[in-house]
Amino acid sequence: MVKPSQNSSGRPLAQGRDDFTAFVADIVEAVRAAGCATGRGLTTAEVARRYRVGEDRVRAWIKSGLLKAVNTADVACGKPRFVVLPEALAEFERTRSPAPRRRRPSNQIDFFPDSDAA
Repeated sequence: MVKPSQNSSGRPLAQGRDDFTAFVADIVEAVRAAGCATGRGLTTAEVARRYRVGEDRVRAWIKSGLLKAVNTADVACGKPRFVVLPEALAEFERTRSPAPRRRRPSNQIDFFPDSDAA
C-alpha cells in the first residue's frame, strides 16, 4: 500500500527521522560540492562572550561592516537575529590583530643627560 503524501486537511504528512536525516545529508553534500562552508555559526551573545564585550558592541561591529554576519530573523522588518559564520570570524580576528603598544613620549626634560663627553 502506498502512503499518501498529504492528510485529509491538505497538509503534508510528517516524514520519519530517517527521511529527515537523509534530507539533511543531501543538503550538506550539495553545499560542500558548491564550495560553501558548513560550519556552525555563532550568535552575537557567543561572540560577545568570546571577546568579553557587550552584545551591543558586536552588533555595532556588524552594522559598521567590520564583522560580517547573516540575518536569520523570520521577518525582515523585525528585530535582527545575526549569526556570524566561522570564516567571517576568522577574517575579523585577522584584521583586528593587536598592534604593539607604543610608549608615549615623556614630557619630562632631562637637564643632565648621561653622556660620555665629560
